[in-house]
Amino acid sequence: MDTVPGLLALSDDGKFLCVAQNGMGGVARVDTTANVVNLQFPLGTGSDQATGGWIVEDMAVMPGIPRTLGIARGGAYAGYNSGVAIYDDGVKRTVSLNRPLGTSFYRVEFVNPTNLYATSPAGFQILPISAAGVTDTPPITNNYAEDFAVASGLVFTTSGRVFDPVNLRQVGAFPVQGLPAPDLTNGQTYYLSTFGHGSWDWSLALSTFDSGSYGQLWSIPFPPVTGYASRLSKLGANGLAFCTDANRFFLVRTPLYSPPKADLSIAQVVSPGFLTVGGNLTYSFTIRNIGPWTASGVVVSNPIPTGLDYLSASTTQGTCTFTNGNVICALGSMTGGATTTLNVIVTANRLGSITNFASVTANESDPNPTNNSTISVATVSGPPAVIVADSIVVQGTAKTSVFFSLALSHPSSGTVSVGYQTSDGTAIAGQDYNAASGVVSFTPGSTSRQLNLPVILPNVSGTTECFFYLNLTVATNGTLWSTQALATIIKQVFRTVSIVEASVNEGNTGFTNAVFNLTLSSPSLFPVSVQYQTLDGTAAGGSDYVPRAGTLVFPAGVTNRVLGIPVFGDTLVESDEIFYVVLSQPQNAILTANQATGTITNDDFAGPPAFLDAQVQGTNIWLQSRASSRNKQRLYTTWRFMAAICAGCVSSRSGWSALSRSARPIKSS
Repeated sequence: MDTVPGLLALSDDGKFLCVAQNGMGGVARVDTTANVVNLQFPLGTGSDQATGGWIVEDMAVMPGIPRTLGIARGGAYAGYNSGVAIYDDGVKRTVSLNRPLGTSFYRVEFVNPTNLYATSPAGFQILPISAAGVTDTPPITNNYAEDFAVASGLVFTTSGRVFDPVNLRQVGAFPVQGLPAPDLTNGQTYYLSTFGHGSWDWSLALSTFDSGSYGQLWSIPFPPVTGYASRLSKLGANGLAFCTDANRFFLVRTPLYSPPKADLSIAQVVSPGFLTVGGNLTYSFTIRNIGPWTASGVVVSNPIPTGLDYLSASTTQGTCTFTNGNVICALGSMTGGATTTLNVIVTANRLGSITNFASVTANESDPNPTNNSTISVATVSGPPAVIVADSIVVQGTAKTSVFFSLALSHPSSGTVSVGYQTSDGTAIAGQDYNAASGVVSFTPGSTSRQLNLPVILPNVSGTTECFFYLNLTVATNGTLWSTQALATIIKQVFRTVSIVEASVNEGNTGFTNAVFNLTLSSPSLFPVSVQYQTLDGTAAGGSDYVPRAGTLVFPAGVTNRVLGIPVFGDTLVESDEIFYVVLSQPQNAILTANQATGTITNDDFAGPPAFLDAQVQGTNIWLQSRASSRNKQRLYTTWRFMAAICAGCVSSRSGWSALSRSARPIKSS
């Protein structure tokens, strides 16, 4: 193997490390797992040979195919026979790119197995790759293109620029110059820079940048070395390899140099959203470690602003202390994704706007310091004023409630209470209303209450209205905007509803209405209604009359209504029968009576009897007679008489008294 190794190229699986052997005009491939050289091959033979032989200007391993290598090869004499060729296990594909004269120093990098990025003094090219080899294409830029590395289709150049060759635009720039090695999987990009004046004082620095923000994360200097940095390559997932043109080779394990990153955030919520002097305020903080590293030594600082007195602090993790006006909470370590909460409780001691500031820090660097602090603003108000409004109530037929609306001028963080007591105006306690007193309370945050006093009495005195006062007395945690409210009682003129009993002949067929007259004592401006329902007496609903129930309404201004109950007609000789109409639930009136009787008068009578038979049994005589009703229906009637208990009066008519009578109809003959 050549004792003077040149450029390096590592396969993306880390299995093969290719080393330029410019002294021998070829390449050696090292199996890193076996730590042996398993292949050596020349860059050209026979007619495929440059003047002075080939050297490796640059090379790259095809992604996903570690046995295929793309090489920018040039003549050993500068400026001759520069070009690009593809090698599979050391065998060159047929088609290669050759520049006979005047161009050299190609830089190459695979984008994917079918495209190779290349630069030369002619510009930047995208070279298609096929099984036959590499195809030449015109440059997409017309100026000298520098060395570069490729990741996710982007070109990272030695000047720090990040270039999108497909869309021909620059997407960003790192504040550095040197050899690039992007690691976008971890969100980082490495640069190896050379400093000094010449070979006698070269020094190197390895820097890491955030691939999204382009900001520097850290930088590691190397002591003066021999040679200029000539190659930087990623070594697997957690390492780097670089060499100098003086044949010095370095391996770097990047986890040892990557500083831990922990993105801490803090937010606060203030409660309640209103505050009065003397009230308590709670600042609730939420601290999150967005990651990815564990944050150690996490500390939250919350200086208590002027106008607030500290009461307490608590946290779900760690401890809190209050020193020199500052709440310090040492939370310890927080793993990536962890959340901690803490509460700081204070008391307001002055009016005005109060701004609270808090911040969080940790031992690790924070890639996003903009979310490490939080600010909130609270307004402290004076005690609220209690306001009470007048009320009007219409007197009812029973005890009625009067409602007073009370309000606060603004919310309070504490409970506000106020005492009340009634006093006479033209309304007299015990006659028009019942006296009342008590306390009304507003819970924290509430601003309205309704006082319900069921004190209005059904007084029927002649006045149309009267009033009394509701007096507010001492207020706690508040002031009195108004001290008195007026309650006006509108007295009603109580109208009465009366009903007259009804009588009707039953008739022989169909039905006839029994008409009940209802009267309102005086016209009303509002409708008056009353519920009614029929109830059986000796008359049976369904056979003697139609049972009914419902609502009867006196429209505004109407004082008379009638209620008709249908009565069924029949031809039976029977006694008079009765039923009832019951009134209930009057609206806007009262009842003088809640029931009226309906009489069904029998109108069927029998004709003169014809005695058919007589029997004497002791002191009893039984007579049987026959008569006809109006509808010519025959009736048999049995009469029973008892003689007076005296001698010689059997034949005396005046000594007989009828004891009973029974009748039964028979079919007409």
